[in-house]
Amino acid sequence: MKIGLALGGGGARGLAHIGVLKALEKNNIKIDIVSGTSMGAIIGAFYCAGIPIDYLERLAISTDWKKLYSLLDPKLKDGLLGGEKLISFLKEELGDPDFKNLKKRFFATATDSTTAEIKIFSSGKVVPALRASSSLPIIFNPVKNKNNVLIDGCFSMPVPVAPLIKAGADLIIAINLDADYFSEKKGTTNLFNTINKSLLLLRHHLAAANCANAQIIIKPKVGKYGWYDFFKAKEIIDAGETETKKIIHKLKSGL
Repeated sequence: MKIGLALGGGGARGLAHIGVLKALEKNNIKIDIVSGTSMGAIIGAFYCAGIPIDYLERLAISTDWKKLYSLLDPKLKDGLLGGEKLISFLKEELGDPDFKNLKKRFFATATDSTTAEIKIFSSGKVVPALRASSSLPIIFNPVKNKNNVLIDGCFSMPVPVAPLIKAGADLIIAINLDADYFSEKKGTTNLFNTINKSLLLLRHHLAAANCANAQIIIKPKVGKYGWYDFFKAKEIIDAGETETKKIIHKLKSGL
């Protein structure tokens, strides 16, 4: 039986995927195919490259975030940041592999803002695909080429189940970071919060639709965290591990 794992997007919330992977490994659940969107694509690529989960956890928890912020490169063009330093960071930690060199089959998603089409990467260099998949509008400049203007995959497929179905996965585990909508920080009512909450509401429903054909859906309790809450990495990782432990019995009974 081929098991597919769909890792949803969500900025810092995506660190919950590390906890999910920890719980799956502890219970000897072997994943064959991985698809990821945005931060889910980044975590998925590291995992498929064979980088140990405990290293990923240490990297997330112990990273000097002042150093991370030094990687930001203001461009003030189509977004606040250019993204070149993000590419450098990824290459430093991941190397510069091709999809074909990864140890597990892997897909990354992005959205073509000119055609609304979903772009699914499965060949070529991995790092440019991760850069496109995590191109959050306003924050990062989109990735442009002759035919496409690519932005964050969350705007079309926040939980990329579909690529796993097409790849022939027999059992799909979907990690929906947008399910925990109601425990988000309420905050005061202002223009920013209203816009942010509206986007979260749209993602909540789109992510649920993406997960419709997954046999198992894990919903980490990360609604109270913002996409920028990297300082709370340990809490977010633990949230992913906690929710995964709850479905291990169900997962094993289906194997």
